[in-house]
Amino acid sequence: MRRPNPDDPSIEGVTAPENRLINHFFHDFKGGLSTVIMCMDALREGIAGPVSEGADRWLDKAERNCQNLVSLIDDFRDLTRMEDGSYQREVEPVDPSALFEALSVRVADEAARRRIQTAFDLPDGLPGPRAGSPLVPRILDRMYGVLVDCTRTAGTLTTQVNIRGTGDRPELVMTIESEGVECDGTRLESVFDKLAQSGAGLQLGRGYTMLFCRAAARYIGGDLRLSPWPGRGTRVDLRLPLAAH
Repeated sequence: MRRPNPDDPSIEGVTAPENRLINHFFHDFKGGLSTVIMCMDALREGIAGPVSEGADRWLDKAERNCQNLVSLIDDFRDLTRMEDGSYQREVEPVDPSALFEALSVRVADEAARRRIQTAFDLPDGLPGPRAGSPLVPRILDRMYGVLVDCTRTAGTLTTQVNIRGTGDRPELVMTIESEGVECDGTRLESVFDKLAQSGAGLQLGRGYTMLFCRAAARYIGGDLRLSPWPGRGTRVDLRLPLAAH
């Protein structure tokens, strides 16, 4: 990730003041979206009378899309803070067992609508609660949201989890394989370039989310890489530290 240069206050071609202006704009935009979500929740709870099954499905879809927009705003605002060095390096307890139990259930629920088969291969013994960045569960949540959408209908999405290292600095090391359109390495790498991806066509995670996930992983001392899964789709290699830096 590019580090700020005191003599050049730009971040990948955008000046720091421009980033602050965009962040202020998104702050107001997020407030409006949050109000829309609250109104939809009130309608679902019957404030205007019973909601039919069909209308409830539309409300679910609309709320899911609004929540995705809120997440994108949060990711953009926080990534600009990481780039200019103002994002706080906080830590909190992270329980790997609870983390993957909740993640596997959530991923399976989201995948069910597209008939995707999911599997998590976990080691026999995961470490107990450790100090870790609050970005760890957030990276996993964002990344699997993209992978579920990019895995082909009725395809498979498999995850192998391992623990590397011992003592105070273990790491989660994950290999995720997603069946779908196979892209070459150069086109996959364009996902992580804000400017190049716009001209490279539709790729895995086109847009801001996978870009955020890699930047956030590297910010806390981990990494995220994409590579072709020959003849099948895409492979994701993710490494996240569990202990505080």
